[in-house]
Amino acid sequence: MPENIANAAQKVTETLGFKTPGLFFQPPDRIAAAVPTTVEPQPAPPPQPDPAVALAMAQIEIAKQSAAADAEIKRLKAAADIEIAQWKARQWAEIERFKVGLKAELHAVGTGAADPERSRGASS
Repeated sequence: MPENIANAAQKVTETLGFKTPGLFFQPPDRIAAAVPTTVEPQPAPPPQPDPAVALAMAQIEIAKQSAAADAEIKRLKAAADIEIAQWKARQWAEIERFKVGLKAELHAVGTGAADPERSRGASS
């Protein structure tokens, strides 16, 4: 086959008016010697992964994702618990301030200091 190509190229060169086609192309016998006659085998495709190994890898990945999700859930729950505890502490503090103010008012009413007009009017 390479000889046919070389012969055709030489004939085209001669038809174009060139007397020495060897200036452009090698003789067919040199081309035939340079072209290997045996075809090299294609490299084998990489082996397919074992389905059992692929399954095990997928299960490991699922376990990793599950563990990461569990850790995130625990972190969010802890943050929510802290926020709830802080809110409760603020509410209890507000209740205690209210109690103290209410007790002070009751004490003032009980001693008569809550209404200075009534205290003056009673003593006059």
